[in-house]
Amino acid sequence: MAATQQRYLSSQSDQTGQGLAYSVDDQVKCSGEKNGCRRCRALGTTCRYNISMVGRVPGVRQRHGKNHDGDRPEAGLADEDPIITPSLACVAPFPTYLAPDSSLAVCRLIELLDVSIRRSPPLDEVMRISRAAATQLETVLTDWVSSSSASHECVCCVAVNLAISLLETSATDSVLPIVRFGTLTVEGEARRSVVQTMVRGEAQRWLEVVDRLQRGQGTMSLPGVPSVGEQSVVRVLSFWCEEFGRRLGGLVYGGVY
Repeated sequence: MAATQQRYLSSQSDQTGQGLAYSVDDQVKCSGEKNGCRRCRALGTTCRYNISMVGRVPGVRQRHGKNHDGDRPEAGLADEDPIITPSLACVAPFPTYLAPDSSLAVCRLIELLDVSIRRSPPLDEVMRISRAAATQLETVLTDWVSSSSASHECVCCVAVNLAISLLETSATDSVLPIVRFGTLTVEGEARRSVVQTMVRGEAQRWLEVVDRLQRGQGTMSLPGVPSVGEQSVVRVLSFWCEEFGRRLGGLVYGGVY
């Protein structure tokens, strides 16, 4: 293009024979003729034909041509088989989001709860972890409503057990956390009341999760007649759910231990 083609003026070489010396300060835009422009010949100087790629985009005319059809490759419009066409740019489908496996998500939740119990976090962090865990388990149980199995139920029971243990640790009288509202520190009986109220609310939510887990045991996919081992797993899961209900009832109605 003429607008992007530049010729740079240079002075003739001196008598030392070192060749042409091109000066940046003397550069001017020429007419774009490869055999030399009229202005350079009139000044008696030599110009060098140089093409600048600044502002040039390869394939602009191809993209704006009359045969342009979106961003689809030309190989995709041909009659040949796109699988064996060597010039095809890409035959892969559009990227799709793949949700992580629910069992793996629950296992990561179990690891988080186990670490939190050993770390003894503050009360506000305990509440945040408990709410996130309950929400995730409710989502998992919803996904497993039509394809539940004994292994799924066992993994969820382990997570529920750790979540209840985390609440019990926070509600223990000997390790009551410090409660602050800004610069105000709540101590004594008022602190016990605040902790009891917060733990009670979380325990009530976990009672709903346990109840949903217990109702889902009847939908476990056991093909054919359940074996003795499968029946034993169902009895163990029922016992766990009853134990969870007893422990959560102590947090809801019994208050701080």
